[in-house]
Amino acid sequence: MYYFIGIKGSGMAPLAEILYELGNEVCGSDIDKYIFIEEELRKRNIPIYSFDADNIKDGYTVIIGNAFNDEHVEVKAALANPNVKCYRYFEFLGQFMEKFISISIAGTHGKTTTTGMAYHLFEDFDKTSVLIGDGTGHAVKDSKYFIAESCEFQDHFLYYYPKYAIINNIELDHVDYFKTLERYIESFEKFANQVKDTVIVWGDDPNIKKINFEKRVMRFGLNDYNDVRAVNIIENNLGFSFDVYIHNELFGHFNLPFFG
Repeated sequence: MYYFIGIKGSGMAPLAEILYELGNEVCGSDIDKYIFIEEELRKRNIPIYSFDADNIKDGYTVIIGNAFNDEHVEVKAALANPNVKCYRYFEFLGQFMEKFISISIAGTHGKTTTTGMAYHLFEDFDKTSVLIGDGTGHAVKDSKYFIAESCEFQDHFLYYYPKYAIINNIELDHVDYFKTLERYIESFEKFANQVKDTVIVWGDDPNIKKINFEKRVMRFGLNDYNDVRAVNIIENNLGFSFDVYIHNELFGHFNLPFFG
C-alpha cells in the first residue's frame, strides 16, 4: 500500500494516480477543505482521509509531501514505525523515474505547459506515462517513456537523473531559498550535468548561456546559432504560426493555438 501524506498536492496527486493506474493500492490524507486537484483522485476511488497518526499502518510505503515537516502528526508516526518505508516526494519520484526512459521538464517558467505538450506528442508515439504539476497524472502499463515536470524548488530536481531534460529558461525564483541569481544558476548547472544523455535548452536565454554544460546540448530558439529555430513567426488572434529549421534545414510548418 502506498500512503500519501498530503495527497492533494499538485505533484503528490498525479504521482498517486500513476501508481494506482499501474495496479498498486493507493490511499492518502490531507486537509478536509476541498481542493480541485482531488477530483481525479476521487474518480479513481482513491481513499482520502483526514490527518490522524492511526492512519499509518505496518507495511505501508509512505510518501511525504513537501509541505510537511518531521513534526507533523502523520510524518512523526511514519518515521517512528520500523515497519514503514518513508520517502519524501522528490526522493521517491527520482527513484521511480529510473524505471523508464525519463524526460524532465525544467525551467523557471512554462514547465506545466511544456510537459503537457510533450505528453501530447509522445502518447501517439509510444507507451508513455506523465506527471504534470497541475495535478495531472496518467500511466500506461509497460510504459517506455516517463515525462515529469521537474521543479527546482529547494533543489528537489537534483534528486532526478533523467535520460533527457528540457530547460525552458532561468529567471531567479524561490528567493527564500536561492539568495542570489548565481546560486540559482548553479543549481540548474548541476541538474543539467546529471542528465544522462541530452539537455535541450532555450538557446537565447541569457542565464542559460552561463551554464557550463558537460553533456550533449541541443539548443532551440530564434537566433542563427540554435540547432532548432523558429523562423517566419506570425502571431495573430489564432495563436502562432512558424517554420521550424533543424540544423538549417526546413523541418516543417507549425500552427499552434497558443499565446505568450
